[in-house]
Amino acid sequence: MRKIVSLLVIISLLLSIAACAKRDYSNVNIKGEYQFEKIIYLIPWSSVYVTNENAPKYIITEDTLTIQQTGGTQVQIEAPFTKSEVDVNEFASSFMPGFSIPQISAFKYRYQYSVNDQFRLYVMDGKLWIAQLQQDKIWSIYQLIKTKEN
Repeated sequence: MRKIVSLLVIISLLLSIAACAKRDYSNVNIKGEYQFEKIIYLIPWSSVYVTNENAPKYIITEDTLTIQQTGGTQVQIEAPFTKSEVDVNEFASSFMPGFSIPQISAFKYRYQYSVNDQFRLYVMDGKLWIAQLQQDKIWSIYQLIKTKEN
């Protein structure tokens, strides 16, 4: 009996792993409400450190990105959300030289959505990142988690 249960557990694990490996993240719906999950990258001299307590809420619709600060202020940005694939080398060139940058080569599905000169959205194997830029260089990247569909 133990052998049968063990065999069933192993088969279930293998099926779960196979299902995850075949997951297609090429058509992720980015519309929805999001909250901060974790810091992916922060330029070393940044004076802002985001935590769950002070992180803004992000709302993405068909053509806008709304950032709601914890203090009540809100910024709404009209955005085309033009989707394109992310090249590993182009991504690396978006950072100031001399700093450790996130390695994205392990992600199978790498996409970016244009917002404006200050923000860019990335989808890395289904995980949504928001990047803030300063003078065409990435200043910070936060991983977001969807809290509500739009």
